[in-house]
Amino acid sequence: MDREEIIQRFQKMNVWQSRDKRAVHKPLLVLYSIGKLLRGEDRLTLYQDVEEFLPNLLREFGPWREKYNPADPFWRLQNDGLWEVNNTQNVHVHKDNASARDMKQYMSSGGFPEEIASKLQDDYGMTFEIIGRLLVKHFPISYHEDILQDVGIELSFGFSEQPRDPYFRHNVLEAYGYRCAICGFNMTLRDRHVALEAAHIKWHMAEGPDTEKNGIALCSLHHKLFDRGVFTLSDRLKLHVSEHVDRTSVGFDEWLKPYDGQEIGYLPNQVYYPNEEYTNWHLREVFKGDYSDL
Repeated sequence: MDREEIIQRFQKMNVWQSRDKRAVHKPLLVLYSIGKLLRGEDRLTLYQDVEEFLPNLLREFGPWREKYNPADPFWRLQNDGLWEVNNTQNVHVHKDNASARDMKQYMSSGGFPEEIASKLQDDYGMTFEIIGRLLVKHFPISYHEDILQDVGIELSFGFSEQPRDPYFRHNVLEAYGYRCAICGFNMTLRDRHVALEAAHIKWHMAEGPDTEKNGIALCSLHHKLFDRGVFTLSDRLKLHVSEHVDRTSVGFDEWLKPYDGQEIGYLPNQVYYPNEEYTNWHLREVFKGDYSDL
């Protein structure tokens, strides 16, 4: 198997999707497994270990769900030609759903086939390209550093984003008067705005457009909190903080409490108000809280 074929297998990995809903189980499991290889660890991982770490990664970087099922990506990655699972003789499988209980009981382990694993370890250029493509395809750029840290991958460079409208940042910041829509932050250094960013409400990898109605001006801190689902916006443009946030955390009183339940303080011209389609997507797919009453 040559270099390009391996890259294409990762690129064409079948990830569940339903319209604009996202499932990042496979990408996170693959990134974790690549991290193990780069640290010189065994290519195979016991399913019972996957059942411990993968839900934590999904809670951190995936859509909010009441329950996560790590058995699905662990088993179904085999269909992508990227993965093998051992000790499966006694594992009950029904319609491509393997019994998690059986995989734990019979000590099933999974990982990249030897040929792919050895090339991932030997060809760092190829491996870093695969890592970069996975991150760009499935996660916003504000997640990349945190994901790499959590899966134990150390890189000295970043990854380019998918092609975007070069005027998106300018247009969004201008629409909001070069202020954070939440706190009003608008610091300049030599007449240049710093730590002020144009955030996509519906992410680019979920086919969110580069338009003002899908953008919101946020300071770096509120951008990170927004992308991590700490707070969201209702269709009435009120900010709602997740009930799972620790209210005793340092910074909560300064950066979240004053705005919780309030309409965002720095609205653009009404023609640029965020589109309800995009705020609803963020509510469903990013927000880490209960949105039934929003």
